[in-house]
Amino acid sequence: MTTHSAPESAQSERENAPQAARQVAPQSEPQAAPQSEPQAARQRAPKDVHQERRAYKRGSGRERVLDAYALVLREEGVSAATLDEVAKRADISKGGLLHHFASKEALVEGLMERLNRQNIEDIESTMDGDDGVTGYLQASMVGEDEYSATFMAVLKLAGSGNEVVDRGLREGLDGWRDALDSVIDNKVLARLIQLVGDGLYLHTLVGDAPDDIDRQVVDLAGQIVAERRP
Repeated sequence: MTTHSAPESAQSERENAPQAARQVAPQSEPQAAPQSEPQAARQRAPKDVHQERRAYKRGSGRERVLDAYALVLREEGVSAATLDEVAKRADISKGGLLHHFASKEALVEGLMERLNRQNIEDIESTMDGDDGVTGYLQASMVGEDEYSATFMAVLKLAGSGNEVVDRGLREGLDGWRDALDSVIDNKVLARLIQLVGDGLYLHTLVGDAPDDIDRQVVDLAGQIVAERRP
């Protein structure tokens, strides 16, 4: 009879326990249902918020940048119209802004090109009628159009010594003078009509709404020009 059989059996069980535990196969985790390819792609790629915003934008990036630049100039002035601020207002990256305008000076030139284009369009539409003089003076009492928005922004740049701005403003005024000269046979009278229109427009831009006297001035100017026609 062997007296050590029980302890030896217990020791054997203890030695074999880790091996038995290793031989037990672990339970598999519940597997998720297979994802469709579009769903998997959406989870792999982070959402591009800027791309989503761009999808709802209208107009070219160039025009959006010019809109933003003009807005900052009107609201906050020249010193606030940095490239970073304009890009922020246009909801475009600074690199995207520089793709359209390589410098701040290029932005100024782009805004002046817009003003010149709008000015030509206004001259053509205003003077294309039987009474261009009255049309010009009546248009001088309107300050809530796209041209006025651009003009007010450009005025913030006037007097800064920038020749591009000063030349562009002079060319715009000369365009109206030439247009009035073409329909009025007296250059002095044409100049007088232009200066009346300039005065009306300035009052309109600063919020001085036209009154009955202003309208009588327009009517009188139209009568004077009409009386000189053959």
